[in-house]
Amino acid sequence: MKQGKIAENVLKRSVLKPIQSHTEKKANGAVAGSDCAFLAYKMQTISLPVAGDVLMRHGIYAAVNALAAEGYTPQNILLGISIPERMREIRLKAMMEAAQDVCMQENLQILGGHTEVSDAVSTPVLSVTATGTGAVTAEKKAAGLDIVVTKYIGMEAAALLAQEKEAQLLARFPRVMVEKAKGFEKYLSILPEAATAGKSGVSFMQAVREGGIFASLWELAERAGVGLHIDLMKIPMDQTVVEICNYYDLNPYEILSSGSALLFAKQGQQLCEELAAIGIPAAVIGQTTDGNDRIIQNGEEIRYLDLPKPDQIRKILNYTAKMANKGE
Repeated sequence: MKQGKIAENVLKRSVLKPIQSHTEKKANGAVAGSDCAFLAYKMQTISLPVAGDVLMRHGIYAAVNALAAEGYTPQNILLGISIPERMREIRLKAMMEAAQDVCMQENLQILGGHTEVSDAVSTPVLSVTATGTGAVTAEKKAAGLDIVVTKYIGMEAAALLAQEKEAQLLARFPRVMVEKAKGFEKYLSILPEAATAGKSGVSFMQAVREGGIFASLWELAERAGVGLHIDLMKIPMDQTVVEICNYYDLNPYEILSSGSALLFAKQGQQLCEELAAIGIPAAVIGQTTDGNDRIIQNGEEIRYLDLPKPDQIRKILNYTAKMANKGE
Protein backbone atom coordinates (compact mmCIF):
# COMPACT_ATOMS: atom_id res chain seq x y z
CA MET A 1 0.00 0.00 0.00
CA LYS A 2 1.05 3.60 -0.60
CA GLN A 3 2.36 5.76 2.25
CA GLY A 4 -0.06 8.17 3.88
CA LYS A 5 -3.76 7.95 4.57
CA ILE A 6 -5.07 4.62 3.28
CA ALA A 7 -7.48 4.55 0.35
CA GLU A 8 -11.15 4.81 1.30
CA ASN A 9 -12.08 1.43 -0.20
CA VAL A 10 -9.32 -0.21 1.89
CA LEU A 11 -10.50 1.72 4.96
CA LYS A 12 -14.06 0.48 4.56
CA ARG A 13 -13.14 -3.09 3.60
CA SER A 14 -10.31 -3.92 5.96
CA VAL A 15 -10.47 -1.43 8.86
CA LEU A 16 -14.06 -0.34 9.52
CA LYS A 17 -15.97 -3.47 8.51
CA PRO A 18 -14.41 -5.69 11.20
CA ILE A 19 -15.06 -3.13 13.99
CA GLN A 20 -18.67 -2.02 13.55
CA SER A 21 -20.46 -0.95 16.76
CA HIS A 22 -21.84 -3.88 18.73
CA THR A 23 -22.34 -2.50 22.25
CA GLU A 24 -24.09 0.49 23.79
CA LYS A 25 -20.78 1.92 25.03
CA LYS A 26 -20.11 3.70 21.75
CA ALA A 27 -21.93 6.95 21.12
CA ASN A 28 -20.99 6.74 17.46
CA GLY A 29 -19.48 3.86 15.53
CA ALA A 30 -16.50 4.32 13.23
CA VAL A 31 -17.42 5.61 9.76
CA ALA A 32 -15.39 6.66 6.74
CA GLY A 33 -14.64 10.38 6.74
CA SER A 34 -15.12 10.72 10.50
CA ASP A 35 -11.92 10.92 12.52
CA CYS A 36 -13.69 10.34 15.84
CA ALA A 37 -15.44 7.15 16.99
CA PHE A 38 -16.42 8.13 20.52
CA LEU A 39 -16.70 6.09 23.66
CA ALA A 40 -18.39 7.53 26.73
CA TYR A 41 -15.23 9.34 27.74
CA LYS A 42 -14.84 11.09 24.34
CA MET A 43 -11.50 10.00 22.94
CA GLN A 44 -9.67 10.76 19.68
CA THR A 45 -6.44 9.07 18.66
CA ILE A 46 -4.14 9.94 15.78
CA SER A 47 -0.85 8.18 15.15
CA LEU A 48 1.88 9.41 12.84
CA PRO A 49 5.64 9.19 12.45
CA VAL A 50 7.17 12.26 14.03
CA ALA A 51 10.40 14.09 13.22
CA GLY A 52 11.16 16.26 16.23
CA ASP A 53 9.43 19.09 18.02
CA VAL A 54 7.79 20.55 14.89
CA LEU A 55 5.75 17.47 14.09
CA MET A 56 4.99 16.97 17.80
CA ARG A 57 3.11 20.26 17.69
CA HIS A 58 1.39 19.32 14.43
CA GLY A 59 0.43 15.91 15.81
CA ILE A 60 -1.21 17.36 18.91
CA TYR A 61 -3.17 19.87 16.86
CA ALA A 62 -4.31 17.10 14.50
CA ALA A 63 -5.83 15.17 17.42
CA VAL A 64 -7.27 18.18 19.23
CA ASN A 65 -8.76 19.67 16.06
CA ALA A 66 -10.44 16.40 15.10
CA LEU A 67 -12.03 16.20 18.55
CA ALA A 68 -13.20 19.83 18.47
CA ALA A 69 -14.70 19.35 15.00
CA GLU A 70 -16.92 16.62 16.43
CA GLY A 71 -18.44 19.08 18.91
CA TYR A 72 -16.36 18.40 22.00
CA THR A 73 -14.17 20.69 24.10
CA PRO A 74 -10.66 19.18 24.28
CA GLN A 75 -9.27 19.06 27.81
CA ASN A 76 -6.56 16.44 28.11
CA ILE A 77 -4.08 14.52 26.01
CA LEU A 78 -2.13 11.30 26.35
CA LEU A 79 1.10 10.75 24.43
CA GLY A 80 2.57 7.49 23.25
CA ILE A 81 6.09 7.76 21.83
CA SER A 82 8.24 5.02 20.32
CA ILE A 83 11.80 6.10 19.52
CA PRO A 84 14.74 4.36 17.84
CA GLU A 85 17.84 3.41 19.84
CA ARG A 86 20.05 5.97 18.09
CA MET A 87 17.89 8.93 19.06
CA ARG A 88 19.54 11.27 21.57
CA GLU A 89 17.78 12.24 24.78
CA ILE A 90 18.03 15.95 23.95
CA ARG A 91 15.70 15.42 20.96
CA LEU A 92 13.15 13.61 23.12
CA LYS A 93 13.28 16.47 25.60
CA ALA A 94 12.69 18.99 22.78
CA MET A 95 9.65 17.03 21.65
CA MET A 96 8.15 17.06 25.14
CA GLU A 97 8.87 20.77 25.60
CA ALA A 98 7.01 21.41 22.34
CA ALA A 99 4.09 19.32 23.61
CA GLN A 100 3.95 21.33 26.81
CA ASP A 101 4.03 24.63 24.87
CA VAL A 102 0.98 23.62 22.82
CA CYS A 103 -0.89 22.46 25.90
CA MET A 104 -0.20 25.72 27.72
CA GLN A 105 -1.45 27.72 24.72
CA GLU A 106 -4.63 25.67 24.35
CA ASN A 107 -5.35 25.08 28.05
CA LEU A 108 -4.79 21.33 27.80
CA GLN A 109 -3.36 18.96 30.39
CA ILE A 110 -0.93 16.16 29.56
CA LEU A 111 -2.25 13.29 31.67
CA GLY A 112 0.57 10.90 30.88
CA GLY A 113 1.24 8.22 28.33
CA HIS A 114 4.00 5.82 27.40
CA THR A 115 7.51 6.29 26.04
CA GLU A 116 9.68 3.45 24.81
CA VAL A 117 12.86 2.77 22.88
CA SER A 118 12.16 0.18 20.22
CA ASP A 119 14.08 -1.54 17.46
CA ALA A 120 10.78 -1.81 15.58
CA VAL A 121 10.95 1.87 14.49
CA SER A 122 13.57 3.78 12.53
CA THR A 123 12.13 7.21 13.39
CA PRO A 124 10.04 8.44 16.34
CA VAL A 125 6.38 7.44 16.14
CA LEU A 126 3.82 9.48 18.06
CA SER A 127 0.30 8.57 19.14
CA VAL A 128 -1.83 11.41 20.52
CA THR A 129 -5.09 10.79 22.32
CA ALA A 130 -7.23 13.85 23.06
CA THR A 131 -10.15 13.67 25.46
CA GLY A 132 -12.87 16.20 26.11
CA THR A 133 -16.45 16.83 27.13
CA GLY A 134 -19.57 18.05 25.41
CA ALA A 135 -22.79 16.97 23.75
CA VAL A 136 -22.90 15.95 20.10
CA THR A 137 -26.01 16.63 18.02
CA ALA A 138 -27.02 13.79 15.71
CA GLU A 139 -26.04 14.59 12.14
CA LYS A 140 -28.58 14.23 9.36
CA LYS A 141 -28.41 14.21 5.59
CA ALA A 142 -28.79 17.82 4.48
CA ALA A 143 -28.72 19.15 0.93
CA GLY A 144 -28.86 22.87 0.23
CA LEU A 145 -26.35 23.88 2.90
CA ASP A 146 -23.57 26.41 2.40
CA ILE A 147 -20.03 25.05 2.49
CA VAL A 148 -17.64 27.22 4.50
CA VAL A 149 -13.85 27.03 4.81
CA THR A 150 -11.95 28.89 7.53
CA LYS A 151 -8.55 30.59 7.28
CA TYR A 152 -6.42 29.49 4.29
CA ILE A 153 -5.76 26.00 3.00
CA GLY A 154 -2.22 24.61 2.89
CA MET A 155 -0.88 26.61 5.83
CA GLU A 156 0.33 23.54 7.69
CA ALA A 157 2.27 22.25 4.68
CA ALA A 158 3.79 25.67 4.03
CA ALA A 159 4.91 25.93 7.66
CA LEU A 160 6.50 22.47 7.58
CA LEU A 161 8.28 23.11 4.29
CA ALA A 162 9.54 26.50 5.46
CA GLN A 163 11.06 24.90 8.55
CA GLU A 164 12.39 21.72 6.96
CA LYS A 165 13.55 23.24 3.64
CA GLU A 166 14.44 26.74 4.81
CA ALA A 167 17.81 27.02 3.03
CA GLN A 168 16.32 25.76 -0.22
CA LEU A 169 13.45 28.22 -0.08
CA LEU A 170 15.69 31.15 0.88
CA ALA A 171 17.69 30.56 -2.30
CA ARG A 172 14.51 31.27 -4.28
CA PHE A 173 12.30 33.55 -2.14
CA PRO A 174 12.85 36.59 0.11
CA ARG A 175 13.36 35.83 3.79
CA VAL A 176 10.20 37.73 4.75
CA MET A 177 8.09 35.24 2.77
CA VAL A 178 9.81 32.19 4.27
CA GLU A 179 9.39 33.62 7.77
CA LYS A 180 5.72 34.28 7.06
CA ALA A 181 5.28 30.63 6.06
CA LYS A 182 7.01 29.45 9.24
CA GLY A 183 4.64 31.69 11.19
CA PHE A 184 1.60 29.85 9.86
CA GLU A 185 2.19 27.32 12.63
CA LYS A 186 0.52 29.65 15.13
CA TYR A 187 -2.77 29.32 13.22
CA LEU A 188 -3.03 25.50 13.37
CA SER A 189 -5.75 25.40 16.04
CA ILE A 190 -9.41 25.33 14.99
CA LEU A 191 -10.73 25.52 18.55
CA PRO A 192 -12.03 29.12 18.19
CA GLU A 193 -14.05 28.36 15.04
CA ALA A 194 -15.31 25.10 16.54
CA ALA A 195 -16.69 27.03 19.51
CA THR A 196 -18.38 29.54 17.21
CA ALA A 197 -19.76 26.76 15.01
CA GLY A 198 -21.30 25.07 18.02
CA LYS A 199 -23.22 28.25 18.88
CA SER A 200 -24.27 28.86 15.27
CA GLY A 201 -26.03 25.58 14.57
CA VAL A 202 -23.51 24.20 12.07
CA SER A 203 -24.75 20.87 10.74
CA PHE A 204 -21.41 19.22 9.92
CA MET A 205 -17.79 20.13 10.61
CA GLN A 206 -14.42 18.58 9.86
CA ALA A 207 -10.84 19.56 10.57
CA VAL A 208 -8.99 19.76 7.24
CA ARG A 209 -5.69 17.95 7.30
CA GLU A 210 -4.12 15.04 5.42
CA GLY A 211 -5.03 15.00 1.75
CA GLY A 212 -5.99 18.66 1.96
CA ILE A 213 -9.29 20.34 1.23
CA PHE A 214 -10.20 17.92 -1.57
CA ALA A 215 -9.93 14.91 0.78
CA SER A 216 -11.95 16.67 3.48
CA LEU A 217 -14.66 17.68 1.03
CA TRP A 218 -15.01 14.08 -0.09
CA GLU A 219 -15.01 12.70 3.44
CA LEU A 220 -17.53 15.18 4.83
CA ALA A 221 -19.83 14.67 1.82
CA GLU A 222 -19.68 10.92 2.47
CA ARG A 223 -20.51 11.49 6.11
CA ALA A 224 -23.40 13.82 5.30
CA GLY A 225 -24.69 11.70 2.42
CA VAL A 226 -24.79 14.63 -0.02
CA GLY A 227 -23.36 15.87 -3.28
CA LEU A 228 -21.27 19.02 -3.66
CA HIS A 229 -20.99 21.97 -5.99
CA ILE A 230 -17.72 23.81 -5.29
CA ASP A 231 -16.40 27.02 -6.83
CA LEU A 232 -12.65 26.39 -6.96
CA MET A 233 -11.83 30.09 -7.19
CA LYS A 234 -13.53 30.76 -3.85
CA ILE A 235 -11.37 28.36 -1.84
CA PRO A 236 -9.19 30.68 0.29
CA MET A 237 -5.44 30.37 -0.24
CA ASP A 238 -2.60 32.66 0.81
CA GLN A 239 -0.19 33.66 -1.95
CA THR A 240 2.71 32.35 0.12
CA VAL A 241 1.19 28.88 -0.02
CA VAL A 242 0.69 29.24 -3.78
CA GLU A 243 4.34 30.21 -4.31
CA ILE A 244 5.75 27.37 -2.20
CA CYS A 245 3.47 24.77 -3.78
CA ASN A 246 4.37 25.99 -7.27
CA TYR A 247 8.08 25.81 -6.42
CA TYR A 248 7.80 22.16 -5.38
CA ASP A 249 5.14 21.29 -8.01
CA LEU A 250 2.57 20.38 -5.37
CA ASN A 251 -1.21 20.56 -5.60
CA PRO A 252 -2.28 22.97 -2.82
CA TYR A 253 -5.75 21.40 -2.73
CA GLU A 254 -4.29 18.02 -1.75
CA ILE A 255 -1.83 19.02 0.95
CA LEU A 256 -1.70 19.18 4.76
CA SER A 257 -4.06 21.92 5.92
CA SER A 258 -4.44 21.88 9.71
CA GLY A 259 -5.79 25.23 10.84
CA SER A 260 -8.60 25.17 8.28
CA ALA A 261 -12.05 23.87 9.18
CA LEU A 262 -14.70 22.71 6.73
CA LEU A 263 -18.31 23.40 7.74
CA PHE A 264 -21.79 22.78 6.30
CA ALA A 265 -24.17 25.48 7.50
CA LYS A 266 -27.64 26.81 6.68
CA GLN A 267 -26.50 30.43 6.64
CA GLY A 268 -22.90 30.38 5.51
CA GLN A 269 -22.43 34.09 5.03
CA GLN A 270 -23.75 34.84 8.50
CA LEU A 271 -21.33 32.26 9.90
CA CYS A 272 -18.45 33.94 8.03
CA GLU A 273 -19.41 37.27 9.61
CA GLU A 274 -19.52 35.71 13.08
CA LEU A 275 -16.08 34.19 12.53
CA ALA A 276 -14.72 37.49 11.20
CA ALA A 277 -15.90 39.14 14.42
CA ILE A 278 -13.44 36.95 16.37
CA GLY A 279 -10.63 37.46 13.86
CA ILE A 280 -11.02 34.31 11.76
CA PRO A 281 -11.33 34.75 7.99
CA ALA A 282 -13.77 32.38 6.27
CA ALA A 283 -15.44 32.01 2.89
CA VAL A 284 -18.47 30.26 1.39
CA ILE A 285 -17.07 28.03 -1.37
CA GLY A 286 -20.19 26.19 -2.54
CA GLN A 287 -23.29 24.26 -1.55
CA THR A 288 -24.30 20.71 -0.72
CA THR A 289 -26.66 19.06 -3.22
CA ASP A 290 -28.99 16.08 -3.55
CA GLY A 291 -27.42 13.00 -5.07
CA ASN A 292 -23.82 11.91 -5.12
CA ASP A 293 -22.18 14.17 -7.72
CA ARG A 294 -19.24 16.13 -6.28
CA ILE A 295 -18.64 18.91 -8.76
CA ILE A 296 -15.66 21.27 -8.82
CA GLN A 297 -16.20 24.31 -11.04
CA ASN A 298 -13.31 26.47 -12.20
CA GLY A 299 -14.78 29.20 -14.40
CA GLU A 300 -16.33 27.40 -17.36
CA GLU A 301 -14.53 24.14 -16.58
CA ILE A 302 -16.41 21.41 -14.73
CA ARG A 303 -14.75 18.38 -13.15
CA TYR A 304 -15.67 15.81 -10.52
CA LEU A 305 -13.98 15.39 -7.18
CA ASP A 306 -11.82 12.27 -7.01
CA LEU A 307 -11.39 9.88 -4.11
CA PRO A 308 -8.87 11.18 -1.55
CA LYS A 309 -5.25 10.76 -2.60
CA PRO A 310 -2.01 10.46 -0.58
CA ASP A 311 -0.96 13.84 0.74
CA GLN A 312 1.17 15.83 -1.68
CA ILE A 313 3.72 16.78 0.97
CA ARG A 314 5.02 13.21 0.97
CA LYS A 315 6.64 13.98 -2.37
CA ILE A 316 8.98 16.36 -0.55
CA LEU A 317 9.05 15.35 3.12
CA ASN A 318 9.54 11.64 3.60
CA TYR A 319 8.12 11.25 7.09
CA THR A 320 9.65 7.83 7.59
CA ALA A 321 13.20 8.78 6.58
CA LYS A 322 13.48 12.38 7.67
CA MET A 323 15.01 11.82 11.10
CA ALA A 324 17.69 9.55 9.70
CA ASN A 325 18.64 12.19 7.16
CA LYS A 326 18.84 14.94 9.76
CA GLY A 327 20.71 12.86 12.34
CA GLU A 328 19.66 12.48 15.94
